[in-house]
Amino acid sequence: MLTESRDRKSPATGTEILASAGSRASALPATEVEAASGYARAEKAPATRRAYRSDFRLFRAWCSDRGADALPAAPETVATFLAFEATHRVKPSTISRRLAAIRFAHKLAA
Repeated sequence: MLTESRDRKSPATGTEILASAGSRASALPATEVEAASGYARAEKAPATRRAYRSDFRLFRAWCSDRGADALPAAPETVATFLAFEATHRVKPSTISRRLAAIRFAHKLAA
């Protein structure tokens, strides 16, 4: 889970994102989760991970306010969030990055 208490500059780990998937993640062997976390850290630059963490935090809060699940998020939920962002004058490049952050979190939680 991407927690609010983490230092803003520290990257999210695969373990945190997997934790937000609930009990399914707890059944996974710790060594495999840590290996996935290592691959996730190596896949994206630190600045990208910070931006993704912030973007996913916004998405998770938006979902929470509406009673929707952030992980796994229904396609309609993601599309509605992106439309919400567009109607609130968020730049297209930022919306694209937020979508990438949501996809990245789903990939880690899958």
